[in-house]
Amino acid sequence: MYDNEIYEKLETELADKFQLEGCRDGIHVIRNEEGWRDNEVDVDYGWIILFNSASFGKGGIVTIKFNENKFRKINNPEKLVRGIFSVDVDNKIQSFHKEDEKENFKDLIDEFNNLNLFNLNDGFIFDGIFFRIRAFSRETDVTIELYNPMDSNWQKLEQKFFEIGKMMSDNSGSSELKNLFTEGSTSSKFQRSN
Repeated sequence: MYDNEIYEKLETELADKFQLEGCRDGIHVIRNEEGWRDNEVDVDYGWIILFNSASFGKGGIVTIKFNENKFRKINNPEKLVRGIFSVDVDNKIQSFHKEDEKENFKDLIDEFNNLNLFNLNDGFIFDGIFFRIRAFSRETDVTIELYNPMDSNWQKLEQKFFEIGKMMSDNSGSSELKNLFTEGSTSSKFQRSN
């Protein structure tokens, strides 16, 4: 799908959208236009799922989980912030939308526990979808790339991923995001065959 340089640029763009120093856990300094420290936030974990499909396009979902922390007089609440995005032909973020969840949030991170890392396909597939998943926290930083996962647990994750993307795209007001995640949601409901 992409080479490492393109991944790094996309992750830098995503970090900027969240006002973070990078896609990593830990304390991040938030600076104003003059470079003065305005705030500090504490990232517990994050994950990014990029996809590339010849039939409906390129994009992804990013989720950042923030811990509650205090900086000077600012109380930063525990929250989950999720963003969806499309990627243009120059491999830059084209459209972006994010939403905060400050309580009772459910994250896809629990879905990662049941995933099979081997024997995902029983055949050779020419077309379909490519995923690059990166998850990071204080204990780990993992990147997984896969093509057309046919394992049932991966397909459940794929379907939930596109359901979240579709729900968020409906809230975004962006026809581009809506088309991308509606097509992805429709495509993920079909069983792939080999």
